Amino acid sequence: MILPCLVYFVVGLARDAMAALYYRYVSDCQAGAAGGLGGGLTAFDLSIYGLLIRSWSPELIVSYSLGTGVGTYLIVKLYKETSHVAHPG
Repeated sequence: MILPCLVYFVVGLARDAMAALYYRYVSDCQAGAAGGLGGGLTAFDLSIYGLLIRSWSPELIVSYSLGTGVGTYLIVKLYKETSHVAHPG
């Protein structure tokens, strides 16, 4: 069960990293990038949620949820660090 949990963790991390980038594109008024990523996220979500519902495994749900949290954290942290370099002060 460790390998499936690790896979769902990584998938959750990738999903929320993409979501954080989507919100960056929206806030930067990059319509094409935001629209493309938004559509991709919808397809991704429907696929993953379908798999999670079919398996209904608490371990996989927790692994995916932890991954989404880490994905968001990493993108926000990365954006914060790069924005301080570009805009000191």
